[in-house]
Amino acid sequence: MKKILLGLCLAFGLAIPALASVPQKAVTETHPRRPMIAIDIDDMGVAFDRSLWALDLPRAVTFAYLPYADHLLWQVAAARAGGHEVILHIPMEANDPDEYPGPHNLSVDMTKEQLERNIKINLDSFVGYDGVNNHMGSRFTTYATGLKVLMELLAKRDIYFMDSMTTPKSVAFNVAREYHIPAVRRDVFLDDTDTAAGVARQINETEKLARRYGAVIAIGHPKPATLAALEVWLPTLKARGFDLVPVSTVVRYRNHEALPRHVEDAGR
Repeated sequence: MKKILLGLCLAFGLAIPALASVPQKAVTETHPRRPMIAIDIDDMGVAFDRSLWALDLPRAVTFAYLPYADHLLWQVAAARAGGHEVILHIPMEANDPDEYPGPHNLSVDMTKEQLERNIKINLDSFVGYDGVNNHMGSRFTTYATGLKVLMELLAKRDIYFMDSMTTPKSVAFNVAREYHIPAVRRDVFLDDTDTAAGVARQINETEKLARRYGAVIAIGHPKPATLAALEVWLPTLKARGFDLVPVSTVVRYRNHEALPRHVEDAGR
């Protein structure tokens, strides 16, 4: 572990090429006083030991829990007790039929009634979440008809929707906005390459995009390389000129709502 942490510290200084994707711009042209970085950890709850490890991260980190995780209510309560924002990670159909999103997932082959049933099962898996994002979903998030069924139900709740952007063809963000749901897109995946060097490259990209656009959302997973990197990096953000914030703060920024007066203290 010491070698991994040392490697991460050294690697954070490396420059990397820009990603093809560009962060969603805020409605207002005014940047926050300090660039904001929101970190969301997806797939929480299933890998129990690593999900517990993630709870040691700073309280401004957001956690997306899978609705079928074991001991879900206990895990969510523990995250909230630590001051973390919690969102619901809804399983959706992927393009690859070998990738199983999990039980009660949303599929393009379902009728409206079947979709409504599975959506309600997911939404009722626990209470008090601040938002929703997609687990997998590279196929379903391109299916506007099914997304409208989802957004119609989400619009009845005071929550936001984050498009995880598991495919560049996703229309989920646009459909959410049609239903007047506060919505954002993910900007960076931290751990598509599950190595210390790969995560470090994406951390550098996250910082670069935050400086350029004022705010950025990066998604990671409870993997050893990711968690080890975040343990090293996140405590340095304030000194490096960034504010670590929950995803909801970036949602407000990008949807032209008032930010907290002292963003740097949000979620801490």
